[in-house]
Amino acid sequence: MNSTSKKSASNDMLKRLAQPNTWLLALVAVVVPNLIFLLATPYFLVYRLVSPPLYFLAAMISLWLRPPFVYVLFGLVAIIDLSLVVAVMFYLPLATAFHTIRYLASIDVAASAFYIGAISLFLFNALGTAWLVNRHRKALCAASPLPAAILAAALPVADGYVNRLYVKQPASHFESAMALNGLDAESITKRGRNLLIVIVEGLGSFSDPGMKALLASKFESAAVKAGYSVLSGRSNFEGSTTSAESRELCGRWGNFTDYLRAEQYDCLPLPKGVSLQSPTTAIPAKCSIEMSGTPGLA
Repeated sequence: MNSTSKKSASNDMLKRLAQPNTWLLALVAVVVPNLIFLLATPYFLVYRLVSPPLYFLAAMISLWLRPPFVYVLFGLVAIIDLSLVVAVMFYLPLATAFHTIRYLASIDVAASAFYIGAISLFLFNALGTAWLVNRHRKALCAASPLPAAILAAALPVADGYVNRLYVKQPASHFESAMALNGLDAESITKRGRNLLIVIVEGLGSFSDPGMKALLASKFESAAVKAGYSVLSGRSNFEGSTTSAESRELCGRWGNFTDYLRAEQYDCLPLPKGVSLQSPTTAIPAKCSIEMSGTPGLA
């Protein structure tokens, strides 16, 4: 290729990049399907490393599909996106997330306005994007995909940079509220006394000192102090809801999959070393460690 041909090719590329169709593709394939999370980034921390490129890829494939199949494709991508968001929110490793799929039938989605709203929002956004692809198909086919591809790759990088200070770092050592108070299966069994353990799921501690003080004040009344000694503190955590139950009741990192085939383990409230013979798909009922609802999603 001579210099004249190279210059002509460069000019053609610049012309395509300057065309409104090219930026329409970036808008439809990247901005629109990710708009909800772009707006929520300052208030909602969740990593979507795969989703922006996946929507872009779906848009490019859609240009070769018949219009009805475009809606199907974007619907599938929305389901994948929602599943990944749930896995990240509940700190589910990929293998555990796949294992959890079998329990989805136990979730009564219709009973929760939040579930209905979240699923509807994902699907509405995806189907709206599919409609835009079909409506502007001719213009998008003539567009250069380069800016859209760069933007799809840049979104996860930008998201990671903005939220880097809030990333949960792996715990350097094991901690639990039970251990910090000197309680484990063996010591409790030796005492021979009844013990009520209440584990309340939360979303972390308050960073605002005023909110911390407001919460602490609920436990500082004379009536509470008359019958109880109240201790507070912070400890490392790993994983999802069932991981918290493993941490506090079994004194180890783990989730429900670690107990599916275990014949013997030391967990409250059973005495240390009791053997469990019956195979089950969750923690045995007689162990009173209830991996409730959908394991990992409760």
